[in-house]
Amino acid sequence: MNRQQRRAEERRATKVFVTQADVDRAYKKGQMEGVKAGVYMTYKMLFAAFSLSLHDLYGFGADRCLRALNLAREKATYALTTQELMEEAYASMKLEFNFDDDATGDILFRRG
Repeated sequence: MNRQQRRAEERRATKVFVTQADVDRAYKKGQMEGVKAGVYMTYKMLFAAFSLSLHDLYGFGADRCLRALNLAREKATYALTTQELMEEAYASMKLEFNFDDDATGDILFRRG
């Protein structure tokens, strides 16, 4: 193998065969995995906080908390939209949720 052939082989060996489509696909996969991880972490945190709140405020034990959590999961699973659940909460209890995307990011709950 002469010098020209060796150099051509070296260039071929060091060339990275990654296309823009490969990069886009990897980015989208990583983004979806990050969103999924964030969503599940949020669910875990809210369900744990909800359980502790029921325990602290009303003395719920594990069995009552499990029943409440299972019912909440069922309602969230079978509702068509978040808006539907918020409307049901308002219709049955006059409970309002205000999820403003203002600078503070506060979530406000109140009786209507």
